[in-house]
Amino acid sequence: MCRIFTPMLNKQKIVINTINNHPREMEVKEVLSRLLKEYRLPTYTEEINVEFKARPHSHPILTMNTRILDWRCVMKQFVHEQMHWFHHGHPKEEEGYIYLHKKYPLIDKEEFKHNRPRSFWTHIVVCWNTENFLRNIISQENLDYMNSECQSYVKTEKMIRDKFDEIRKDLEKFDMIAPVSI
Repeated sequence: MCRIFTPMLNKQKIVINTINNHPREMEVKEVLSRLLKEYRLPTYTEEINVEFKARPHSHPILTMNTRILDWRCVMKQFVHEQMHWFHHGHPKEEEGYIYLHKKYPLIDKEEFKHNRPRSFWTHIVVCWNTENFLRNIISQENLDYMNSECQSYVKTEKMIRDKFDEIRKDLEKFDMIAPVSI
């Protein structure tokens, strides 16, 4: 697999597929298309699926769901899944995982019951980079909305916000801070 560590930031065409052509899929596609035109969002992938009732996931093809149509929630979900691509295969992924695993105890098994065992520590990287990216491109009012209405990992995301500067320092040690712009 070819690994790209710098986001494309909308420099090339992104293909957005609707899996069932359901009206909600079409609506999310429209919202996402507009967001990609209006904002320089991180795009580590060239193809995105939108699937009704799907669980959002990053691999093998980034897949968005249709649960919430608000543009802020679509944006946060998209950035979150793209940050999985930034983290996945990172040259210091294993070294960073070992460090984060030792420093941060698992805060809630329920949040990660359907994920891989390493998911909590992966989500420290992913959620921190998502929060950092969003802090740099949207208003505090919209960020506050996202952090109250668009959360997937409630306790983990709260920990990220509470320990934001500390986690930044931890991620800097492993070059695991995604670029916000070029």
